[in-house]
Amino acid sequence: MDGLSQLTAADHSMVIDGRAYCLSPLTLADYGRIENQILASRPDPCDAVYQRLAGLGREEQEQELSRAYDLAAAARHVTLDDLDQWWRTPTGFCRRFWLMIRKRQPHVALEEVAAMLQRLPVERRPELVRCMEACHGLPDERETECAAVADDAADGDIAVPWREWARRLSRIYGWTPGQIGQLTIAQVWLYLTESPHASARRRMSPAEGQAYCARRQQHRQQWIRQMMEKLQ
Repeated sequence: MDGLSQLTAADHSMVIDGRAYCLSPLTLADYGRIENQILASRPDPCDAVYQRLAGLGREEQEQELSRAYDLAAAARHVTLDDLDQWWRTPTGFCRRFWLMIRKRQPHVALEEVAAMLQRLPVERRPELVRCMEACHGLPDERETECAAVADDAADGDIAVPWREWARRLSRIYGWTPGQIGQLTIAQVWLYLTESPHASARRRMSPAEGQAYCARRQQHRQQWIRQMMEKLQ
């Protein structure tokens, strides 16, 4: 992840249908757009729970709603595995390629890209995949040992700590969310690993941890009450 082309967000080029396309590394803002699409495509985990509430007692309903709350909270997170699976779908592959070329060719529509990829010969698809992988800049499993920018893997899913990155970059360099959003993954690694403050990861005090848990429990109970009122 220390190649000059990645650190400078250099473009990669590929000719398709006789036309040259410049592929640019994705920025944090691009990953935000991808995350929104992945989350929007997920079914609401509460829907299945609502169907089981009829005929249950109040205590059982509250227990089911509490589980639904946890499922809904977990569904708001996107891991590296989620990104990898989404990219392998036709929709994900198409949008990823479109996001990479729209910086240099903003006039190219998503529908045009979809049609172009359908016309792309099968034997050229590996070439396009290699070109996209060369500039995506997302850390793989071997690179997550860098404690400054990656959390530990859990059950095979590697969480991408977007919020932690943003907090550190803002604290160290004074950058706004808009400025941070224009950075690529490789550039985030550069700024965080080179900073003498990168390892100064702030942890919650016991009192802060208790206050956070209390707020979360309060929000959970408030949500359950609202759902119970709707059921009545």
